[in-house]
Amino acid sequence: MSHTDLEQHHGYSVHGTGEKHDTGKWGGSFHIAQHGKPTISVSVVGTEFDSAEAAASHALQQGKRYIDHELAEARR
Repeated sequence: MSHTDLEQHHGYSVHGTGEKHDTGKWGGSFHIAQHGKPTISVSVVGTEFDSAEAAASHALQQGKRYIDHELAEARR
């Protein structure tokens, strides 16, 4: 079973998802879409969690940071 958190952030839809790994721990990934079109999916590496909710929450925050970084770079 997996868990997904969803938020809108600066005009993007950000999904943070927790997925169970073979180790029994949970990892996360984030998925970003704009105007209904997927733009990027990234696995968050180097972290493991005891629950799908914690992994999804962490991945969602990482996705929002990614958007903030990309927007800052685009403004330069």
